[in-house]
Amino acid sequence: MTQKLAGKVALVTGGSRGIGAAIVKRLAEDGADVAFSYSASKERADQVVKDVAAKGRRAVAFKADQAVTSEVESLVKKVHDAFGRLDILVNSAGVFVTGVVGDPTADIGALDRQFAINVKGVVTAVRTAVPLLSDGGRIVSIGTTGADGIPFAGASDYVASKAAIAAYTRGWSRDLGARNITVNIIQPGAINTEMNPEDGPLPRPSTVWPRSAGTASRKTSQQRLRSLQGRRPGTLQERRLTLMVASPPDPQRRCVYEKGSATMPTSQHPIDSGFGAATTAQEVIVGSDLRGKTAIVTGGHSGIGLVTARVLASAGAHVVVPARDEVKARDALATYPELVLDSLDLMDPASIDAFAKRYLASDRPLDILVNNAGIMAPPLVRDSRGYESQFSTNHLGHFQLAARLWPALCAANGARVVVVSSRGHARGGVDFDDPNFEQRPYDRWIAYGQSKTANALFGVALDERGQEQGVRAFSLHPGGIVTDLVRYMTPEELRASGALDGDGHPVIDPTNNKKTPEQGAATTVWCATSHQLDGLGGVYCENCDVAGLAPADDKSGLGVRPWATDTAAADRLWRLSEQLTGAKLHGGGL
Repeated sequence: MTQKLAGKVALVTGGSRGIGAAIVKRLAEDGADVAFSYSASKERADQVVKDVAAKGRRAVAFKADQAVTSEVESLVKKVHDAFGRLDILVNSAGVFVTGVVGDPTADIGALDRQFAINVKGVVTAVRTAVPLLSDGGRIVSIGTTGADGIPFAGASDYVASKAAIAAYTRGWSRDLGARNITVNIIQPGAINTEMNPEDGPLPRPSTVWPRSAGTASRKTSQQRLRSLQGRRPGTLQERRLTLMVASPPDPQRRCVYEKGSATMPTSQHPIDSGFGAATTAQEVIVGSDLRGKTAIVTGGHSGIGLVTARVLASAGAHVVVPARDEVKARDALATYPELVLDSLDLMDPASIDAFAKRYLASDRPLDILVNNAGIMAPPLVRDSRGYESQFSTNHLGHFQLAARLWPALCAANGARVVVVSSRGHARGGVDFDDPNFEQRPYDRWIAYGQSKTANALFGVALDERGQEQGVRAFSLHPGGIVTDLVRYMTPEELRASGALDGDGHPVIDPTNNKKTPEQGAATTVWCATSHQLDGLGGVYCENCDVAGLAPADDKSGLGVRPWATDTAAADRLWRLSEQLTGAKLHGGGL
């Protein structure tokens, strides 16, 4: 039994049944003192209290009608007074009242009560709780799988009430950031619980969707209700709720909206993959079957790129390695005949177009594109267009490459684009007014940091544009690895950074970001192949897990900074990249 919430006090509205009761029990198991509200059945509430007590924990029930503002206000204050503090508020109370628009028999009073409970009650609880919450407090509301689209006939009013809370959550997440209060909303999935004002079972399809609604609607509703059977409270949603209330505070992005079909958070939060900093690429690939799939790994002839290419090929993938220096690459790949060499210079637009044309002519779908090639901290060099070399190579070249290969990515029906960024993104964001250092003095490290932030933002923007075609994108920090990437650094600089020891040998200490190439390639391979990331995308990863969000001034070196996940910046960079390269996404398949 864990103690991660020891000393915390949680309030769960609607905690006497269904998901709410499961949440009460889970929070108590994790060490919290839990108060919960109920509106009708004292017997059910007493049973929950007994169930919690049987496990040596404490829960206290308070009667309150979520539709009555004064009762909700009183509930929150009573809990705070009784326990002396309040750390977690879970808005679980809710009702599901169905009705088809235009139905003359619709109960307007029931509609009013649905919005009073699902919207006004939640807003009242939050507003009352905010002044009472402890530093680092958490607010979690229960959403619905249909909040981004009406899931079936008769659910419009219910979904609208949940969509309202989703909108509130986004606003609260911004408003309460300065108070160090984290606000989240989760979608628990379709669970067969009792969720109507009378505490009765889910209504039969014929009583919810009139026969005049049409055969298609009736069939959908019946299938939907059948799909609820066998799902029960206290399973997946418990894990999600625990992630929301027990994970480290996130001062930069406090709104997390989870899809009910996912088995992990669909945002920038660790998912407890089971791997770590010392994991190798070969360990990640165990159990993966990539036969029949094709991968392109830029820079796949050296360093972590070569490890990535070899490991993907070992799982059966057809791997293409495009390289600028074909002679050097051919020598490096001489002992790896399974890797297919091709020519590509990421600073030359014509070379990028030619490579993409050759690949598209093969009619092969592209399942995995790994944007691995890169340069770090060179002196100021410009490409033929006048673009600074790190921005050109690390970002613009890969942007154009992905755009030209877009038909093949779409044709794969589940492609992944993996962008190797770096912890160097912490040096700063993209200077949209002068990305190529035409006006400001050139700083090779600022330029490197800008290009790595661009890599992360590219992952955000591409994932947003690719989801409908089944293309998901990820960016990552591989770790600090002494490879040819450091060729512009002197031995003195490498020793000063801790990368080399006194004898000039690479320091290997994965917990402190110093890795072997095999360890450095692990996160790339994980992003490219792991089913743990199914349904997820647009996130920045490290150490074979989704990275946490870090404050702008964080000195730990872990996590991703806010400017590298900002969707507005990602969209702006996308437009700038289209302008600078002339490349745009075209086509939905080969």
